[in-house]
Amino acid sequence: MTDPRVAGTGLTPFGEHPERTGRDLFAEAGLAALADSGVPREDVEAVFYGNFMGELAEHQGHQGPLMAEA
Repeated sequence: MTDPRVAGTGLTPFGEHPERTGRDLFAEAGLAALADSGVPREDVEAVFYGNFMGELAEHQGHQGPLMAEA
């Protein structure tokens, strides 16, 4: 087993994005993290993300399954 590491990061601009869903924003940040890491998507074993107010904004308290589809 290898030691875990952060290979790449990605984020979306802070601000209001009423025309976009949390999934849209997650996908944008995820693709940026993949590009930053240089690691092929199929080699990624785990993804961690932060979210604030997902339940209030999208009425979705458990966002992991939702974001797994992104």
